[in-house]
Amino acid sequence: MKLVGFLGWISAVTLAVACGSSGADGDDGSSSGDPGGGANPQEIADCKSSCDQLKFFDCNDAQDQATCYDHCAEASSAQIELFVACVSNDTCDPECSTHIQPEPDPSSGPTGSPTGDSSSNSSNSSNSTCASDGCNTDTACSEACESLQFFSCIDAATFDDCAALCLTASDDDKSTFASCVSSGGVIQCDAVGCYYTFNPDAVPGPTPQQIEDCKMSCEQLGFFDCLTGAEAAQCAAGCDEATQQVIEGFLICTADPTDCASAVECFE
Repeated sequence: MKLVGFLGWISAVTLAVACGSSGADGDDGSSSGDPGGGANPQEIADCKSSCDQLKFFDCNDAQDQATCYDHCAEASSAQIELFVACVSNDTCDPECSTHIQPEPDPSSGPTGSPTGDSSSNSSNSSNSTCASDGCNTDTACSEACESLQFFSCIDAATFDDCAALCLTASDDDKSTFASCVSSGGVIQCDAVGCYYTFNPDAVPGPTPQQIEDCKMSCEQLGFFDCLTGAEAAQCAAGCDEATQQVIEGFLICTADPTDCASAVECFE
């Protein structure tokens, strides 16, 4: 259980860094259009440092890092402050990047959200095409399943079960499920509970992302020499078998990966 806590800390640090990639307006004090005003060079540098952390922890790829840099150059001081703080507390949280993301152009309508805005695009991904007239409950249900899988809230086998259930469940159940996912916080997998309500026969377990975070924490324990290579491998293997409760506890327990004394206790 303690093993899980360490992983959570690493994921948080990673996401927080990566989230600094979406900036808004204001590379300098002369920038207009951003109510918070422009950021100074040091703030922009801090923002880009968070982008680097996201890349280092594999929260972002090379293209994401470049986009993150662009957003930092345009973001306001207030936006950068929120972004850097978010990354420092939860590195790979996709919502961190929304703090530095440019405001959408009101004249562009529903499609005006900037490319790379994971929060505005993905949080509504389950009903993005179903917002218009003529979308049936089957489509809305399928999109909800796709959203959960896209954000690593359910694995491939669970997705197949979800998609199959969308073909056999009642329209009311499918509509309720789609609405639940759309408003339930799919980015951080808060909406995964919607699936287990939709399919009461399914057994709740850790999300694929939680398992991945658990393994990353094990790697970090090895990186900081808190565990030997063999112990880190054993730790990672245990993530595949651990319950959600154990993983969550492990991530909390290992909040400080540099504190090897506490980290080893979490591993044990």
